[in-house]
Amino acid sequence: MFKRIMVPLDGSAVAEKALFIAEKLVKEQRGELLLISIPTMEQALAPPAGFFDTYHLVMSTDVSRKRMEVYLAQKKAEMEQRGLPTRTKVVSGLLSVAEMIATTADVENADIIVMTSHGYTGIRRLVLGSVAESVLHHAYCPVLVIPLSAVEFQEQLVENEHDFSSEKDVDSRDINSPSFNHSIDVVS
Repeated sequence: MFKRIMVPLDGSAVAEKALFIAEKLVKEQRGELLLISIPTMEQALAPPAGFFDTYHLVMSTDVSRKRMEVYLAQKKAEMEQRGLPTRTKVVSGLLSVAEMIATTADVENADIIVMTSHGYTGIRRLVLGSVAESVLHHAYCPVLVIPLSAVEFQEQLVENEHDFSSEKDVDSRDINSPSFNHSIDVVS
């Protein structure tokens, strides 16, 4: 059903949390992982020696793109080491980040976009906006937005699982058992 799972990454630990869920989807669906990154102007706008001109903008954008290529290559190696078929793509353009994510998903025939939400609320959300929310409005495929708190909770379950598996009297068929095999069921 979801054969091509796309995960947008910006280099942050928060964005990388989506890889935890995407990995499960790829394995369960026997799919392919597509990692994308979109170098932003914020990443490129670091003028040297306190001045700014067109030359430095072009050079900064190129450096930012190369950084993202190296970053995605590292993530690809990590995912392939886990047995996940993985491709990467650095995307640039004049659209907003959310529109670039949605457009890339369409061009690459992604079956689903998996991403985390920073969970900003109030004034912070009003000022910074929500890329995840905007992707939901622009994407032509399903978008799985995972609240950061949910991913961290799931990771804690997995980390603690080995502690619980040593208990001899735990019934693995009991859904409330700590060793219960959690899976993702995708319903369309």
